Amino acid sequence: LLMEAGYSRAYKETQATFALDGLPPLESPSCTIVHNMDFSPADLSGFQSLITAASRDYPRGSLQLDTINWTEERIRDASARLRDRGGNQLTALLRSGDRFIGLAEAVHYDIDDDALMELGLVHVLPEYRDQGAATELLSSVLAAAHTEWPKVETCYVSAPADSESVACLLRTANAKIISNSTAWQRSN
Repeated sequence: LLMEAGYSRAYKETQATFALDGLPPLESPSCTIVHNMDFSPADLSGFQSLITAASRDYPRGSLQLDTINWTEERIRDASARLRDRGGNQLTALLRSGDRFIGLAEAVHYDIDDDALMELGLVHVLPEYRDQGAATELLSSVLAAAHTEWPKVETCYVSAPADSESVACLLRTANAKIISNSTAWQRSN
């Protein structure tokens, strides 16, 4: 029926869970952990650049979305909305030299079971992929999450289903796929 109405499958997403101890925690000296998007002035522009690149480069099949230009005001607004919903976020920022090259986000909501957290965005700039950066980011944000939220045992994640790098990261974390979903977009 959707196809007859002019829609096509545009993006597939996988939902998965994994035990927090599924990936050995690693506190990387190359990672900076930021609480609740409270970025220092020195880190803010690097984060803005990374999150804007993620908006542009994030794998989303043929789903057509505009790139979001993440300004300081947009980041402050996102942080306020997260806190208003009872969210607490940890962001791991990975450096190479004086440049941030990747980020990973973990979120725990006050209304969630104490044993649960969500893995948010994990993004590495294309020229730094396939070098272990995503695993380092994930390990670092999980180590910080374990310290910040000691009762957390399980992490859930929604991620692009057709991305080999995502599949590799989920295998590394011993993730269990619990469902898949499809986003539809009007074809014309």
